[in-house]
Amino acid sequence: MNELRKYIRGILKESFEDSKLISIEEVFDLIEYHDSFKDLYPGYNPEFENEHAEDYYYPSKEKAYEEVGHVLHFFINLPNPIPVYRAIQVKSLEDIKYDYLGDSWTYERQSALDFAENHNGGNVLISAKVTKDNVDWKATLKNNFLFSEGMDNFDENEIKVNDTDLLIDVQVEWIKKNVKDTPMSEVKEKAIFKIPQIPGTTNFWHGGNLDSYDDVIAQKNGRYEYGPGLYLTTQFEVAEKYAKGSRKMYLVTVADGVDIRNAVLSEQAVQGFIKTFVIGSKRKEIWERLQKYRVDGGFKAYVFNTIILNEKAIKSTNTVNLRQFYVDNGIDYDMVDNAFGWGENMMVLYNMKKIIQYTPLKPGEIPEKYNLH
Repeated sequence: MNELRKYIRGILKESFEDSKLISIEEVFDLIEYHDSFKDLYPGYNPEFENEHAEDYYYPSKEKAYEEVGHVLHFFINLPNPIPVYRAIQVKSLEDIKYDYLGDSWTYERQSALDFAENHNGGNVLISAKVTKDNVDWKATLKNNFLFSEGMDNFDENEIKVNDTDLLIDVQVEWIKKNVKDTPMSEVKEKAIFKIPQIPGTTNFWHGGNLDSYDDVIAQKNGRYEYGPGLYLTTQFEVAEKYAKGSRKMYLVTVADGVDIRNAVLSEQAVQGFIKTFVIGSKRKEIWERLQKYRVDGGFKAYVFNTIILNEKAIKSTNTVNLRQFYVDNGIDYDMVDNAFGWGENMMVLYNMKKIIQYTPLKPGEIPEKYNLH
């Protein structure tokens, strides 16, 4: 095991000249395994094992180090600069925004073409080259484990670019024949997906599966970086990453409600939650940390949420109870600004009854507006 770690670190050190090393252990932290697997591998994090899952992401510690080592070795051996590709949809080449071409690219030309066909209806392929020191390696690795392990034409094989102004040798080409050059007999008018404008509501995108939607749709154990709830975003490209395979893209309309950042939790309610759901060894620490945030006879709700999450004060199986705690205390959601760096708004929805409607985006439909913020 030690020899394998030493080997991986050695090739990392040789390849990343800027010394921004990524260890195998750091990659483990990037892998999102909580929803569907018991743990990353047996014994990795037993305190937060998903009790509702049967399998591990990797069957053993040795296999985990071996597989992640292979992935790192693959990226290290890509040429420098790396040829990258991106599919977009435009009416004409003049509509391409060269001042910002987007930060999500792929190292496989075919993956860009597949993405155009399966997701965004792209009709233009942009090719370029990116130097390795202009790649966001943590985001790249995280997204590859999340979206590129199916070994099929839905794999994105993503390269996340830091600064698109530094891309080299940018070229564009039509993927499909332009509509104006297509015989009228072959032209099919694409349906426009209308964005509803309902007073007192906000529209969001969601990539996932809401076909079997009910009040516990958000209760996925383990993933609660911003809290336990249904994750919605105003940025089309963010939600689109999660709408692959059997998953769909939805437009979700949510009624205005109470944001956790404007709410106060009573002392009695907080004491009750800590006593019932916080891990025993952390109860005293959590209570003492909250004292400096007293206000109006209680505590700022968003501070309570931040402390609970940052301190991993509850077991993953109790995230459902954290969500219900907020709903029972009149809190509907958490609005997070610029969560993914797009300038977008993200909502972590606690109260599912605030959903007015949700509509799937059908194949071939084009949203009249992609970004809703």
